[in-house]
Amino acid sequence: MLQGFILLGVAILISVIGNKIYEKTGLPESLFMIILGLFAGPFTNLVPPDSLSGAINYIFTISLIVIILESGISTEIQTAFNSMKHASLFTFIVLIMSIGVCGSIIYFFFGWNFTSSIIMGIICSGTSTLPVIYMVERLGIKESVKNLLIFESIFNDITLLTALTLTIEIFTPNNSFLNTITNLLKYVAEPMVYGSFTAILWMYLLLGYFKNTHLKYISTLAVVTILYAYTEIEKGSGILAILIFSILLGNMPKIAKSSGVFSKNIISYLEQLEAELVGIRGIQTEMSFLAKNLFFFIMGIIFEVQKVSMNIVITSFGLIGSIFLSRYITAYLLSKLEPSYLEDILLIALMLPRGLTASLASYLSSGIGSISPTLVEVTVLMVIVTNLVTIGVSLSNKLEFVSSGKNNVLDLEGELDV
Repeated sequence: MLQGFILLGVAILISVIGNKIYEKTGLPESLFMIILGLFAGPFTNLVPPDSLSGAINYIFTISLIVIILESGISTEIQTAFNSMKHASLFTFIVLIMSIGVCGSIIYFFFGWNFTSSIIMGIICSGTSTLPVIYMVERLGIKESVKNLLIFESIFNDITLLTALTLTIEIFTPNNSFLNTITNLLKYVAEPMVYGSFTAILWMYLLLGYFKNTHLKYISTLAVVTILYAYTEIEKGSGILAILIFSILLGNMPKIAKSSGVFSKNIISYLEQLEAELVGIRGIQTEMSFLAKNLFFFIMGIIFEVQKVSMNIVITSFGLIGSIFLSRYITAYLLSKLEPSYLEDILLIALMLPRGLTASLASYLSSGIGSISPTLVEVTVLMVIVTNLVTIGVSLSNKLEFVSSGKNNVLDLEGELDV
């Protein structure tokens, strides 16, 4: 256990050094973290994967809370709503395409049964929020595309788990379908209410009681952690609740001004919130850096190399190709609705990292009768490889996209924000 803490400290220092290397070379520190995780876990067993089994969900969850809080507060609300509209449509179509394309590939070419194929298609539909945010902030891409990919990764948690729940419901006898639909509605509606109410209450407390304290960030982090946990206990989406909370917190002065229903005194009062958010944003940058790199480090540790067979490798790569095809077709269809996405279709299709939600979905599905015995192993390998593919995208500074009739090289020397 103590060796694990030493290694964790070393991992953080390596991520900082890797960040400096990134400044010079464009090589993201996430690659170092995965390699270090592989060395610490499956290659040397310095940190046995089993020793993390009880803590992985907690570590990933608190990391996700930190990332969503930062992303929401930093997002301009009008851009957010526009991106949400396109992202929700994109996410839904990707889900349908993944079930159709990935499900068909694994059913006809790899001989999985119908139930396993449908579930694998659902699992293939969802990108992972942590690596997506990490990577898009390192690419010189338009804000609309960046927000599309971030919100898609957030909505994936809802669509993937909803589709999975319905599928398990269908293949599990004696369950109430009406009760399932009710629970799914609660899963989306309740977090919107909880997130909005908590944001308004916390704004009041920040301005009235926390104005002269230096503990604004840690207090806000505590609030969103409680919000997440309570929403999940009430069978709602904790991530959606945090997203609503953080977007409202970061944009309330603008909302008040544009609405035309608030007095000047109230608007002036809310504008003081901007000063409070400066302190929060300053601290959360480093917290976010730690959370994102910890994700890649642990992902390397928990990868069980000994379980990988040639059949699992071929199946995983076949699915990854199907995921890319599904995303490319969907991005092309979306560009018909919003032409500004046309020049970034390839980038959108290649932003395909899987993570915690996909892994969780595979474990939840493994208890269903007649499910493929290799579903979990295929999913875990797919998580590793898709993240490496996404890292590869960030490494390539020669990807060019047509922008306003001229070539636009992705700016990999862009902002250092993580």
